[in-house]
Amino acid sequence: LFDCNFLCAPQTQPSGNMMLNKKPPPAAKKSKKTARQKEIEALMAKYGGEDKRIDMDELRLLLTDLDDNKHPPLPKDLLWCMKEGDQDGSGFIGKSELAHVLDMYKKYKEDADNIVDLIKKHDKNKDMQLDDVEMKALLSEAVGVPAEDISQDDIDTVNKYMKLTLNQGQDLDATSLAKAISRWDDEKNMSEGMFSSMLNMELPDVGKQLTEVWDGISCCGAEREKKANGAQV
Repeated sequence: LFDCNFLCAPQTQPSGNMMLNKKPPPAAKKSKKTARQKEIEALMAKYGGEDKRIDMDELRLLLTDLDDNKHPPLPKDLLWCMKEGDQDGSGFIGKSELAHVLDMYKKYKEDADNIVDLIKKHDKNKDMQLDDVEMKALLSEAVGVPAEDISQDDIDTVNKYMKLTLNQGQDLDATSLAKAISRWDDEKNMSEGMFSSMLNMELPDVGKQLTEVWDGISCCGAEREKKANGAQV
């Protein structure tokens, strides 16, 4: 459960649907992935310097340049992005982490304005808190999947990530929930992508291999029996 007493701001109309895009066909996904990799490499070359790593100042500049209005990220948002990308505590973000950070930040910026409205909508008993049932309904609408596809583990993960974005003593708010949903959704998409790749892998024909092994054993056995019979004669 988390406190929703922050919901005292004027109501705003959602700026758009938070639903995920329909999954593109494999060829389109491959082309999109290649283009994305080139984009990340170009950003890393421009902002990462000779060491091809991005520190906090470089990340601030990158996010500012990517913003349509050239607004720099809020300090707390910059710290969040840095914490998510700097998994080894080195103070830098590498190429493999940069795409993850930028995707999360983009989704968070797109979804943040809608979170307050979603909380108000799904806080059915108006107790200014979200229980697991209400959170499941909110997540279902946020990412555009049936409620039955949202597991208890999903709910627990979002709650856990939400707490990680808060400073000590800070009240839970819509911004924290937006960041938590963004991270959770991004990680689920990454997991599903890896699982899909595994399914598309060409697996060895185990049955054929076993047949070949058995034929080899049978052949050796027959040869030994033939030799044994010849020796007896």
